[in-house]
Amino acid sequence: MARKLEEDGRDDFKVEKDKCVMMDFFKKNQFPMPQVLKVWKVKEIAKRDIRDDAQSLLGSTDFPVFLKCCHLTQGSSKSTIPLKSLDYVQKQWPYLSRWIDTKWKYRSDDWERPWAADMNKLTDSLIPGLLIQGPFHIPKGPGLQFMELKVEVLFGRAYLAVANEPYKGTILTRDGVIETYPGIVSQITNSATFNPPETSWVTDEGHLEHVWALAERAAKIMAVDEVRIDIFIRRGDPHGLAINENSLSSGMGYRMHFAFLAKIWASGHVNKW
Repeated sequence: MARKLEEDGRDDFKVEKDKCVMMDFFKKNQFPMPQVLKVWKVKEIAKRDIRDDAQSLLGSTDFPVFLKCCHLTQGSSKSTIPLKSLDYVQKQWPYLSRWIDTKWKYRSDDWERPWAADMNKLTDSLIPGLLIQGPFHIPKGPGLQFMELKVEVLFGRAYLAVANEPYKGTILTRDGVIETYPGIVSQITNSATFNPPETSWVTDEGHLEHVWALAERAAKIMAVDEVRIDIFIRRGDPHGLAINENSLSSGMGYRMHFAFLAKIWASGHVNKW
């Protein structure tokens, strides 16, 4: 991607590295997603609208809403902040103003990853921006009501999903097996507890077939060999899923599945699928 940017000016990497472009791509392709309420490319206008016009901007939406930096997509950038209410925006405006100023100047640095030099060329080229996005509604009730499934898609086929609910590093596979790692020992040793009762609704209600289909549709429209598509699901509503984000350079952990993911990905290129 960095070579294509330098040699040809090709910037389709923005479908992942620029949240404004990413959300526009999702919207144009009619993917289910939490509503984007507004996008800004000028910092002063964004600050004015949020400070002075919050009532008309947010008065008719449910809370929390999420203020996101378009030019920062790595989790380490901490580029999303929840706005809990109109009152919160007013009372916390000095903090929010400083946060916007800081993040507007900030540039991502993938220093801890092997692709850092190339990725930094991409992110350094981005124009800063902000957006506000509405919530994904989660039902109230006992137990686990929501999951964000981060789906790895290879050559248009969803391979598995990883989640941090109900425990960090939960793995969901195509055959309906859910691997959970409920304690630090199990996480260190990769000792899974399979299909625990708190996740039974995911398979019993038929969520996964919709998740795989949505992730594969997004990957095929993007026309990429590998992508992670992040999808929200909620208990009791298998058709109410929504895309959150995507990643072309995922830093998620896949436990014992790493080697198999890498082999399949490499095989497609070696064998010219």
